[in-house]
Amino acid sequence: MGIVRVLPCVEDWLNAEAESWSPLPDRDYVELVRRWREGFLPLIAAGTASFTGNRAMQVIAERLPADVWLFSGVQVPKLANTGGLGAAGYHATGLRNMRRELANQLELIAAVSNLSWSCVFSHEAGAFVWECLYELSPQVKIVA
Repeated sequence: MGIVRVLPCVEDWLNAEAESWSPLPDRDYVELVRRWREGFLPLIAAGTASFTGNRAMQVIAERLPADVWLFSGVQVPKLANTGGLGAAGYHATGLRNMRRELANQLELIAAVSNLSWSCVFSHEAGAFVWECLYELSPQVKIVA
């Protein structure tokens, strides 16, 4: 049995809002999480400036459609993200719309395919934290 679970509500969203999508196999999920942690956890820990809340959602909307990773199972305590329902991951091609409420409910992390930006969602959004969108500087290289 694998570690990556299926999230039917995410699959319904992707069926409606993406050109195509695929679930991540365990190995690809583990590698994506490793690369994401390497690039973004230092920014979060350092309190790097980010877009938050409505502004984060506006910036994402301006960047869509895009090829995006959507995944959960990564705890980001500083942003009140407890990992959601556990390990789940998808790659969406041509994602046209970010479903904010669902992404927050599931505590997803969304990242553009080249990992130049990423947004962390939390079930606490609007109460204790906001969605936070971080951008990697061009000098940061994430080893594939």
